[in-house]
Amino acid sequence: MPPGMIWPLVALFISHGVSFVENYLVHGEYRTASLDKLMLRPYARMMILHVAIIVGGAFVMCLGSPVPLLAILVVLKLCLDLVFHHIAQRLGGKWATQEIET
Repeated sequence: MPPGMIWPLVALFISHGVSFVENYLVHGEYRTASLDKLMLRPYARMMILHVAIIVGGAFVMCLGSPVPLLAILVVLKLCLDLVFHHIAQRLGGKWATQEIET
């Protein structure tokens, strides 16, 4: 593992750990979480990821450098995570028990 990867991994571990403890354990999402809905949640993001990879691959081939695409994907992922977090908070932490209507 490259030495520069340790800090992003630590930050990711802390971020997800805090979210897990706060939302799932403290606020009791484990009482209302539906396994079926929890299992389906990642697929929408995976479809977006695959489209981004295909379109991004073409973009990188045209530019000859992956750096602009990487910057765009980081910003878009951050925005998407913030939107999903906001929706989850509006649902009162019941994101695993209700369908998100857009």
